[in-house]
Amino acid sequence: MVNKKIFMTGASGFIGSQLAKLLLEKGYIVIAPTRTTGNQNKFLHRNLIWLNNCSLCQIKTEFLENCESVIHLASHCPNAPYDKLETYIKINCLDTLKFFQKCALLGIDKFLIAGTAFEYGESSNAFKFIPPTAPLIPVGAYPSSKVMSFYMIKEFCRLNNINVSYQRIFQVYGDGENENRFWPSLRKAALSGKDFHMSHGNQIRDFIEVKDVAKKLLHAYEKLINNSDNFFVENIGNGKGTKLKDFAREWWEKFQGKGNLIFGEKELRVTDFERIVAKIT
Repeated sequence: MVNKKIFMTGASGFIGSQLAKLLLEKGYIVIAPTRTTGNQNKFLHRNLIWLNNCSLCQIKTEFLENCESVIHLASHCPNAPYDKLETYIKINCLDTLKFFQKCALLGIDKFLIAGTAFEYGESSNAFKFIPPTAPLIPVGAYPSSKVMSFYMIKEFCRLNNINVSYQRIFQVYGDGENENRFWPSLRKAALSGKDFHMSHGNQIRDFIEVKDVAKKLLHAYEKLINNSDNFFVENIGNGKGTKLKDFAREWWEKFQGKGNLIFGEKELRVTDFERIVAKIT
């Protein structure tokens, strides 16, 4: 396989940049919209075409011509500070639908879409290992908009005979992650010799490094291209539960932190469910 075109949203992001590099190494041509003019400097490749200052609602039909498939990783404000519910609905649902309609008009019928484990929400309390078929009971504006988008996409693709691989990603971490998230904050404190204050840390999560997520997404994409499963949902994780405090201790040691891990200092958030671990099928 060489020189097949993929239209990919989110290619400049934390996960998307890792996946884009793997796709380019395989010989794909990646067309990538970006909302700014600086993201193209993250990496350059002869088969990577950046569309600058191009948000989801600004994608033109002509940009999609001759694309074999779509990889949709972009979503609005998945990290704190979070936005209003109506903004999430507009971008993650309505703008996404308009984008998919443009794709369908050109006959593009293969979509790889990234979801989040937080779509399961309160269902995490009912499963030791959450299956892809678990009820979606989200808590919070962002995961609620993702669930709305999931059902909207599912119905749209059914009506238009589009094949979808929908991948719910669990607790991803690694280089390039938003600096306000747990792992980068932990690293920053360790490397600066400061103490790190956190919750009690008994929450159990399914941690997976970003490069492993990218590899699993690539595998899912190539499975999608070679099969017609209509609407297929999978989890991306390790299927292994680790307490947050054990994860912190392991990385604190790797970073050779000179300060201390201070447990129990921060209150739990409403989305801090006791256990969120994937069932891998």
